[in-house]
Amino acid sequence: MGSLKKEEGLLTSLSIKNYAIVDEVSLELKEGLNILTGETGAGKSVLINALLLSLGEDYSEDMLRTGADKLVIEAIFEVEKNSISYKRLKMFDLPIEEESLILSREIQRDGKTKIRVNGRVIPLSSLKIISESLLDIHGQHETQSLFKEERQLDLLDRFGGSELLSLREKVEKLFYKLSNLEKEKNSLLIDEKEKTRRVEFLTFEIEEIERAKLEVTEDESLEKERLILANAQKLLDTLTEITYLLKGGEENLGALDLLKKGFKNLSEIAIFDKENLDPILKEFEALTSHTGDLLYSLEGYKQRIEANPRRLSEVEDRLDQIKRLKKKYGNSITEVLSFKKRAEEELKGITHQEERIEELKREIERIKDELRVLCIELNKKRKEVAISFKKEIEKELKNLAMDKAIFEVVFSVSEDKNGITLEIDHKKLCLFPWGIDSIEFMISTNPGEEIKPLIKIASGGELSRIMLALKTVLAQLDEVPTLVFDEIDQGIGGKVGEMIGRKLKNIGKVRQVICITHLSQIASFADHHYFISKKIKNGRTNLEVKELKEKEKVLEVARMLAGTEITTLAIKHAEEMIKNAEKVITDEV
Repeated sequence: MGSLKKEEGLLTSLSIKNYAIVDEVSLELKEGLNILTGETGAGKSVLINALLLSLGEDYSEDMLRTGADKLVIEAIFEVEKNSISYKRLKMFDLPIEEESLILSREIQRDGKTKIRVNGRVIPLSSLKIISESLLDIHGQHETQSLFKEERQLDLLDRFGGSELLSLREKVEKLFYKLSNLEKEKNSLLIDEKEKTRRVEFLTFEIEEIERAKLEVTEDESLEKERLILANAQKLLDTLTEITYLLKGGEENLGALDLLKKGFKNLSEIAIFDKENLDPILKEFEALTSHTGDLLYSLEGYKQRIEANPRRLSEVEDRLDQIKRLKKKYGNSITEVLSFKKRAEEELKGITHQEERIEELKREIERIKDELRVLCIELNKKRKEVAISFKKEIEKELKNLAMDKAIFEVVFSVSEDKNGITLEIDHKKLCLFPWGIDSIEFMISTNPGEEIKPLIKIASGGELSRIMLALKTVLAQLDEVPTLVFDEIDQGIGGKVGEMIGRKLKNIGKVRQVICITHLSQIASFADHHYFISKKIKNGRTNLEVKELKEKEKVLEVARMLAGTEITTLAIKHAEEMIKNAEKVITDEV
């Protein structure tokens, strides 16, 4: 598996405030095997659930401590260049300070959430992408998911590495392309009566729009024209009155004539005081000229105004026609014309659907030919990988005192005439996004027993060891820096617990391991031991975490052995267990 490198990253700190029974607690974690213990019901799993929340898991209202306004969880990881986490921070353009990745999640009572990575606010979707490579958590939920065949196939493909995963990705892309083509083909194979009805309806809509001979901004131009035509008389009357005021009648008493007369009179006296009157005379001249221009423009506009009831009726009829078309086909002429284009394309598609169907059939067969080759290759590759996978799992099970166990990956395919199928060796096989394969992990835990599915294993201890074997094998490939185990010791006894503790200890030499346990045999292997307890403060329950020193560690292991009343014999036994655990020679992990 290789040694643990700092750049691979590990969880160094977890701080929780107002989560469930937690008022405020901080946990400083280290390399190696970190063991968390405490009495039943002390709230050990609260820490793991809070950690999951910081990584993007779903929030529920009961997580917020009673009476608190918000909960805050902060997890700090080490990162360095070339690590996956570092690259993902760069992908989201997030700052990296002091080789740390700080995930902070704040959730208020009303559900509003604020997520920060290294101080910068990001969405939940980004948090999930960034955090998915940081650690691997095993709990009861994951044990149940291991029973599902699709989950087992994912694990096998992960073991197969980049070559197998690349092959699977090609199959998946072609599957969805094939699926879309099949849907299009089926949609074209509509009932003949329905096709005729649709053709007639589309033809009617297209012809109705075509007859209107619409122009894109025509309605805007017509609205302007209608406004002028509807108010033509008022425009003419007002313009006549204004021009009369400017030029007057036969008496020459209009504003323009009066300005001209005033200019003439001012010109005659300007010779007496040129310095002061010449500037005024120039302004007078400009005003007279502008007034003349204004009168000319008004008379020109007046000439163009025509009271034409017939044209007004034509404009209003045309606007009504456009309005009806917009009501049926769109909110604007542009949208109406776009509707016509889409209708023409659909009509063309229906009219030429036989050609399109034949084209689709050819493309579907071409993709199926390609998929056939890839699926056969994928099946062959998976079976090769399954042999190595079997050996690795059995090797790990042997280290966990299941040396007689036989592990198998059983392959199968399904024949079905419904859905998407692929013909291989004259059989129509079901095709899935991952190929044609279905697999199931099978095991025989004792000599003479037939192999059977994992779900039929009666012993929880055996299942825990199988899960640990899987985790160990897959950790070698993924190089996940931190492995978290919650309930790994469910249903197992002392001897098996010691074996699991030994395995966790060995994994801890190359990965950071965090394990919640109730077994003294596992706890005795701790590199760092933390005790979780409930305390009552001011009438409120609170969770506390304490890292144990050597003597405290002995007392806690003794408590786990003897119960509430710790005896001298239990202490001696605990000292011996811890001493023996420290002598463990690293197995091949």
